[in-house]
Amino acid sequence: MKSVCVIGDSFCFHRDQPSDWPKRLAESLNLKLIGSGHRGQHWWFVRLAFIKLLDKTDINDIDLFVICHTDPNRIVGTTNTIQHTENEPNKSLVKSYLTNLENLSYNEWCCQQWFKECNLILNNRKVIHIQNFPTTQLYFGILEGIKLESPSLLDIGLIDAADDADAFNNQRNHFTSDRNIAISDRLIQIYYNYKDVWPKSLTESW
Repeated sequence: MKSVCVIGDSFCFHRDQPSDWPKRLAESLNLKLIGSGHRGQHWWFVRLAFIKLLDKTDINDIDLFVICHTDPNRIVGTTNTIQHTENEPNKSLVKSYLTNLENLSYNEWCCQQWFKECNLILNNRKVIHIQNFPTTQLYFGILEGIKLESPSLLDIGLIDAADDADAFNNQRNHFTSDRNIAISDRLIQIYYNYKDVWPKSLTESW
C-alpha cells in the first residue's frame, strides 16, 4: 500500500481522530499515513526524524509528501528546555540564549540549506510544502513542489482562536475540527488537480 508522509511540528501532531487533517488526508487518498509531528521542536529534529524514516522506507512507496515548515528561529535544544521555560533553570537558559547567543541570520541560512536539501531528497516527487510561520516568507520560494505560503498556519489558527485565548494551544493541531477538515479538503483538492503532472514549482493559495 502506498503512503503519504506528513512531517512537521505541532500543526500536524494530532493524527488519530477522524477529523485530524493528516488522518483525513490519508484516508481520503487511500494512502497509509506515515511521518510525525514534533511539538515545540526546532526543524533540525523534524529533519532527523525524516531522514530516519527514509532510511527504513522505500521512497518509491511514498506517493505524497506534506511538509509543515516551522519557525527557523526555534531554539536547538531539548524538548524540556523548549517547552518548559516557565521553570528554572530553563527560564534562565532560554533568556540567556535569546539575549547573548541567538543569531537570526545564521538561523535563516541554516533553514535555507534545509530547504535545498529537501529539494535534493524529494526531486521529482509529489510534495506539498506548508508555511507554518511567516518567518520563512523571504526564502520559501527556494522550495520545489507545490507551496502553500499565505496565510501561514499560525495566522489561520490565531484568526480562528481570536475569541478564545486558550483555544489555539488546546485545539487539535491548533485548529477546530471544521478547520482541520477544511485543510485536509484543500490538500486533497490539490493532489487530484496535479497528481498526473506534478509541477516543479507552484505557489497555491488556501
